Amino acid sequence: MAAHTRHRRSAMLMLAACALAPGLAAASERDPAAIVAAIYRRAAAGQGDAGGNFVWSERAARRTYFTARTAALWQRAERATPAGDMGPVGFDPVTSSQDPNLKSFEARVEEEGPERTHMLVSLTGHGEPRPYAVLRYVFLRENGRWLIDDIATAQGGTADSWSVRKLLDAHIGSNRRGR
Repeated sequence: MAAHTRHRRSAMLMLAACALAPGLAAASERDPAAIVAAIYRRAAAGQGDAGGNFVWSERAARRTYFTARTAALWQRAERATPAGDMGPVGFDPVTSSQDPNLKSFEARVEEEGPERTHMLVSLTGHGEPRPYAVLRYVFLRENGRWLIDDIATAQGGTADSWSVRKLLDAHIGSNRRGR
């Protein structure tokens, strides 16, 4: 058996082990593809209606999944939100929906580098024949860990396109102007 075949087989076995036992390796120790797969396996579990709130809804979770600058931006946006108002992101960016219905996902590397990687994730809902959204994850290496710097629609420039970082910046700006 050629060395490259053994390496490929070893890598596939390692990925399978991570898939079967996601608790064995912390998200910070894995590459972007493994992190995305773990997020979407959890988000699609059951009826896929729990969504990806576990990634972004709590400050501690954001520091686990997001870069320091994105987590800090989210915290500033929350502080800028008047009491009783909706938070800075009014939907689940992981499922690109307000009412998650995630059945399955497909993820692939779009760009890969030593410090920055882009992943594309296609999302399909229960009862839907085609993906309803394609998202782009921007990962940066921070202190030796891969972390999400942004989540955005892959079809930038359309009326429905969004980026978490742009939404947070806009929320801060609109609340600053509104005061």
